[in-house]
Amino acid sequence: FDVQDETLVAFKDIRPAAHKHYLVIPRAHIESVRHLKPTPEDVELVRSMAAVGKKLIDEEAPGAEALFGFHVPPFNSVDHLHLHCLALPFK
Repeated sequence: FDVQDETLVAFKDIRPAAHKHYLVIPRAHIESVRHLKPTPEDVELVRSMAAVGKKLIDEEAPGAEALFGFHVPPFNSVDHLHLHCLALPFK
């Protein structure tokens, strides 16, 4: 893993769609973005995921335009929440 702590892990996507492409994944199983609730815990989880992704992009591609996003069912290929963190350009 490129980053890991008690709540999440982050690593390079095995099929990168951009110059740099990371996935940030919570350790706890959350099926998709649709299963997040407006609770302080879920809000903090998403903030943490975004902060880790931003840090990786800033370190690996300083100054690059970055995009962050979740797949929304039925457009997800894995039934576990994961944040895509991309540094452009796309491949």
